[in-house]
This record gives sequence, C-alpha cells and structure tokens, in this order.
Amino acid sequence: MWGKEDILRSLNTAQKMLPAVLVNLELYMSRPYPLPELNLVALPGYTDDKPIDAWGLQMFREVDLSKKRDDFWIAHLLAKYTSLQWTDHLTTPLFPTSLTLALSKFLADKVAWQVKLL
Repeated sequence: MWGKEDILRSLNTAQKMLPAVLVNLELYMSRPYPLPELNLVALPGYTDDKPIDAWGLQMFREVDLSKKRDDFWIAHLLAKYTSLQWTDHLTTPLFPTSLTLALSKFLADKVAWQVKLL
C-alpha cells in the first residue's frame, strides 16, 4: 500500500482487506493469483473514477481507499478491479471486453460478500 504519509492510517482497511480479496478470488477461480504481489497506490490529486491499472499495480483516488468509505464498498472496489485486471491480462492485453467486465462485476459481488462475512 502506497500513499501520502498523512493518510496512511486511513488506508488501513484496504490494506487489511486485500489479502482476503485475493484468497477469495483464488478460491473462486480455482487458481493462484498469477503475480507475486499486487501494489495499491492512493494517488494524490487523481480525479478519475476508474483506477489506473498495470500488471501488479493499481492506482486509486485517495478517497476510494480511505476509511471514509464503507468496508463493503472498499472490498467490492478491490475485488472488481483485481478480478478485472486478472481476467483482462489473461485474455486480452488491449482493452476490457463486455464479458470480462461482467465477470469482474460478478466476482466483485461474490467476493465482497464473502469478505464482509469474515
């Protein structure tokens, strides 16, 4: 987890949820996450609603990963973009398809509820 020093405490929820999100995605997809790590960045001044993602790196708005959001919302956001990154990079490196978008939304719903129950 990367962010400005003054907001790192509020990013704690996202940092604690990410391993549970990854484990639930791995269980649901019956395969391990294809990278050794996934780095999250709370990007100061970033205003777009869609996170920037690269293989093994996701950059979000600071407010999206902070404590100001509901835990379910944070889990859903992490699951959606992690599964989208995972399926997109395994199927097509160019752009998301409607199938991978639908799959990531489905997985995000399933995983967010599982993480909320923990």
